[in-house]
Amino acid sequence: RCSECFHPALCCELCIVEMHKNNPFHRVQRWNDSFFERLTLRDAGLVFYLGHCGERCPAAPADVLPTKMTISDLKGFQAVDVFFCRCPSAASELSQLVCARLFPATLARPRSAFTWTLMDDLRLDMAQSKKPIYDYFTKLVRLSRNAEVNADKVGYENLCRAIRFYNAAMRVRQSGQGQGIDEIVQRLYPGLLYAGSVMLPCPSCPHAGFNTPDNVEELVKDPRQEYVVTVSSWSTAHCVTTTRHKYRLNFGMDGNYKLYQKSKLMDAADASIFDGRGAYVKQSVLAEFRTNFGKYKEVSGQ
Repeated sequence: RCSECFHPALCCELCIVEMHKNNPFHRVQRWNDSFFERLTLRDAGLVFYLGHCGERCPAAPADVLPTKMTISDLKGFQAVDVFFCRCPSAASELSQLVCARLFPATLARPRSAFTWTLMDDLRLDMAQSKKPIYDYFTKLVRLSRNAEVNADKVGYENLCRAIRFYNAAMRVRQSGQGQGIDEIVQRLYPGLLYAGSVMLPCPSCPHAGFNTPDNVEELVKDPRQEYVVTVSSWSTAHCVTTTRHKYRLNFGMDGNYKLYQKSKLMDAADASIFDGRGAYVKQSVLAEFRTNFGKYKEVSGQ
């Protein structure tokens, strides 16, 4: 029986495999004359075929065997036999997994993957509850076997790598770079964003030619542009001021000039995915600046 289908019925292995050929990650149980023991659909003989609506690729040789993969979803980890499409025009294994809404842990010869639902849930969990990836991974391990939660170091590293690639892919999609937005932005609004930027422009901040008139600099110099602004204070009274700023751009700095968290002392081979396309400058530009800047001495309390 399936422990995830609504009102599951008892059936044989052939029937439960046929029922779940498009739901290969459900948890099943088998009666062993004493109790229902936890198994996987792979134990029942299920093979997850890619590229042909749940059917075996007709171009695949008869002696080709499926690939054993570790798939993770919201209910934990499990082993799944995945059969890739072998057609001459078939995409790479990486692309086939992504099209099946499975995010691979590695880009070359992936043998571990995470469902899209899990990636979205982890991304939202990290943003909303600030939960560390290790705690989320430990929950998945306990859902899978509820023992030796600290033993699977490779699985934790795979999840860390996958969520990093996933966040980068979402940033590329949300910024429009995946759809070639640079061709439009650089032509219609030059100077709004630098080429290849994955940062989102603030819609409230004034940008000349984008959300303010082209002659915004001349407008702010006009003495007739005076406005009365009412500002709420901590007291019950209100402070009324007169300002000549019709458009104002605020810049803030938090004073964190060292970025200790960005210094990967335990992972010297770590590399930036965007390298200059995000909130930080390119490594080559930073290295040149540090070389020209020379040595400096830190001064505290001033």
